[in-house]
Amino acid sequence: MVTRYFTIAGDSWANQEDVKIIAWVQRISDIGPSRIHNAAWCHLPGYVAHADLNEDGRLDGHDINGLLLALGGDAALSAFDTLNPGCDPLRADFNSDGQVDVFDFDIFTTMLAS
Repeated sequence: MVTRYFTIAGDSWANQEDVKIIAWVQRISDIGPSRIHNAAWCHLPGYVAHADLNEDGRLDGHDINGLLLALGGDAALSAFDTLNPGCDPLRADFNSDGQVDVFDFDIFTTMLAS
């Protein structure tokens, strides 16, 4: 295992959603270009993505339940609060228009697919 330390500038730290850590394994080749294996990226440790509605540190299909509850009115919002204590349902307002609606659902599915 190789460990590397790095420093993040203050302006990047203020915009953590824009910072990604990228790691890979590269095999040096005597003939032709080097090959990259097992490339992966992640956000800064501890950063919770805006669309991570169940706050498990990942953006995946499990977050859709939170979005559907945020779309569903008062009774559903009560269930959202029960399932996701401390998580603001307006985190599902992806287009920042002040409400969670079908337009946010379209944005969420696009983010989930990418």
